Amino acid sequence: MVTAKRRNNTVYLFETLNSLITNANGEELLDIYIVILLSDIDEEWRKNISSTIQMKYPDEVKNGTIQIITSFHWMYPRLQNLTHHYVGHSENKVKWKSKQNIDFVLLWLYVFKLRLSEYYLHLEDDVITVPGYIKMIKDFVNEQKKRWTCLEFSILGMIAKLYRTQDLEALAKMVALFYEEQPADVTFLYFNPQMLQFKRIVRKPTLFQHIGKTSSLKGKTMLVQDWFFIANFRKTLKGDNPQATLLTNLKFSSVYSPENAYNKDFGYFSSEVGPKKNDYFKVVFETTQIIQRIVVKSGLERFPKDKFYNAVLEVSSRTDKSNNCTDYHVIGKFVNGTVDVQNFTTVANTNNTKCIQIRVLRSQKFWVKIPEISVFLTRSNNK
Repeated sequence: MVTAKRRNNTVYLFETLNSLITNANGEELLDIYIVILLSDIDEEWRKNISSTIQMKYPDEVKNGTIQIITSFHWMYPRLQNLTHHYVGHSENKVKWKSKQNIDFVLLWLYVFKLRLSEYYLHLEDDVITVPGYIKMIKDFVNEQKKRWTCLEFSILGMIAKLYRTQDLEALAKMVALFYEEQPADVTFLYFNPQMLQFKRIVRKPTLFQHIGKTSSLKGKTMLVQDWFFIANFRKTLKGDNPQATLLTNLKFSSVYSPENAYNKDFGYFSSEVGPKKNDYFKVVFETTQIIQRIVVKSGLERFPKDKFYNAVLEVSSRTDKSNNCTDYHVIGKFVNGTVDVQNFTTVANTNNTKCIQIRVLRSQKFWVKIPEISVFLTRSNNK
């Protein structure tokens, strides 16, 4: 990542580093390098930031997880009197963006030359992430079946763009070629097709959120947020949710798996088709449960129409010889995308629930997103 002096001595870098380090376990940290380019010309500022990094993260600096590098003014091309740029941009903004392009180029060439890793994830110094982000990135890489050049883990600018390290030199050359014409977050969209990737590949929910408001450019305020950031979909009810297997016949991507709806942290399930009549979504408990309440929410603020319109919640306490649940009966109906069954044992007439099931009564054209399934157990069941 590149970091530079911001107005009012605002520093987001340490919040970013804290997020990257605390949301990865010890073994995962051994698999990554965090390279920080100090790109400001203020030598005193560079010394202070470097000293603070070493003081705050002595272990990570000592073992090489964090690497600090510096750029110098003689490494940059002409940054004055630039003429090839977007109409309406001020001279200061053109200079700022052009310098930032070369900042990126210098960082990419450093990583390319050292070949520190197989992959390179471009971050900015004012982002946060979520627990397990490294595993989720690895999983997304492994899921790709077709040729790719760039995988994106944020929809914003140049934040969280993953490239193979071997491609960084070519990316650096193209951004350097157009350093005064356009910012890198535009150039990369032209670079990818040149490398035979003709559409963007964005993991949603995304894994990084922009937090910076104060820019290194005088007069610039940044309030952009990633709508698809996974932590935006944190659970609100957080039921007991005992161990269970999730099953559905709805088509879905592994990124939006059924488990996302049932876990107690963040994420959501999303179908890739509109549900048809008698399609189902099941929760099969490992052992029978004494349930007090069940809440299922469908639809999201950003996708309010992606919900259940005609569906019911069913329950079963019986299994056949193959241990499959049988004899389901209805205990609730979705209203405006939500079903909330309280006094469950009375309504369901059972103290031994093995399965709950969402069943679609009528086909619909809209997809379905399930951000939360919360199962609350009776106190005696929790002991």
